[in-house]
Amino acid sequence: AFPNPVRPQYEGKVTITNLVDESRVKITDVAGNLVFDDVSEGGSIQWDLSVFGRRKVASGVYLVLLSGGDGQQTEVCKIMVVR
Repeated sequence: AFPNPVRPQYEGKVTITNLVDESRVKITDVAGNLVFDDVSEGGSIQWDLSVFGRRKVASGVYLVLLSGGDGQQTEVCKIMVVR
């Protein structure tokens, strides 16, 4: 995922790369609240740093939960957002 950490002056989207086609991508805050859920088309996906497009997320660590299209391959990474 890049950029990581996301600095206060950054205005773009976070890009998560090296995904298997049709990977399920879920992003949660550390309390487990879901803020993003989508399926990739191709090898990457972008997150606009908002809670389902409504409001910007707060500063903190966010967990990216990835699973391949077949559900067999899973991965977890972290994104740090600084506002």
